[in-house]
Amino acid sequence: MGRRKSQKLMTSLKLEKYSPAGGHDIETKKAADGGPSQSSGSPLPDSGHVGGWKADLDFSVAAGSGRCGLGRLSFKGPLRIQRPFRPESGPNAPCHLYLLHPPGGMVGGDALTIKAEMEPGARALVTTPSAAKFYRAQAPQSQSTSVNVGPKAGIEWLPAETIVFSGANGLVETSFEVSNLGFLLGCEITVLGRPASGDGFERGVWHQIFNIKREGRLVLRDVWKSQGGGDELINPAGWAERHIAVMFYALGRHGEPTDLAALTAARNVLWQDMEKPKENRQPGLLPPQSRPPQSLAPIWGVTILGELFLAKMLTDSLTEAHRFRLKVWEALRPGLWQREVYVPDIWFT
Repeated sequence: MGRRKSQKLMTSLKLEKYSPAGGHDIETKKAADGGPSQSSGSPLPDSGHVGGWKADLDFSVAAGSGRCGLGRLSFKGPLRIQRPFRPESGPNAPCHLYLLHPPGGMVGGDALTIKAEMEPGARALVTTPSAAKFYRAQAPQSQSTSVNVGPKAGIEWLPAETIVFSGANGLVETSFEVSNLGFLLGCEITVLGRPASGDGFERGVWHQIFNIKREGRLVLRDVWKSQGGGDELINPAGWAERHIAVMFYALGRHGEPTDLAALTAARNVLWQDMEKPKENRQPGLLPPQSRPPQSLAPIWGVTILGELFLAKMLTDSLTEAHRFRLKVWEALRPGLWQREVYVPDIWFT
């Protein structure tokens, strides 16, 4: 694991005035790292929802001269991106970007839209400083994310977990469009209810849609629709009585043997852990005595579908979910990115 430098998260971002009823000012800034200026462009369109806070973020990452940085950057409402950090060194070092949502959670009528583009040759690790939270609401809450990965570009999309409170009315849709010579690595962690507090997901609805496309061809479509108190929460083909779902995914460059070999090697490392005797089968997981009281043992698996690596887990322990994410990341990153894992500093604050 790389050496961690202490980074101070800038919290003094100047936000434009906004109100729950909308009417946000549009603001376009020059890239904070001295990268190319952004054109003012046309105002970002309103999401069309009634009430709540609407926020839009549109940015690109450019390779620049020897280092990656922000290209264009437009935003509307309470949604920002931190200036790039560069804790990693050497050729093709990714910049680290933090997505910021100052309200800290989603209530009825809130709608977030994120659009990101990785320009040719650019590399970035994108994360968030804290969990996304969907609170109890009657009106819909939505978050839409679309990421385009250009040729010879790569992105690690590693947001913090999403916590869905009982009574939420949430929809999250995440889509990646990856070029043949681009590559992708990321992880989604979803928590239904608050298992550490004994709170389940008795009411509400949660709809999650996840897509990966390569040059317009669908590679993965993963759809979860969970009704509070519904059968899918206990069905073995659904949540299997667990409350936390982890999905780690990776896509190498099309037709690149070294990338496919890296994905296969990572899968084999994790498979070896699964084949160990049960008492030693802990790929970064908690020992049984350290899990929350009355929680079930985790269910997890890993596979390769063509050029796509996919690892999933169902658990009741967020610590276990975080450890699984790290374990899979450590197995994948050296072969796919030719870099050891460098945990973002913001994860430790």
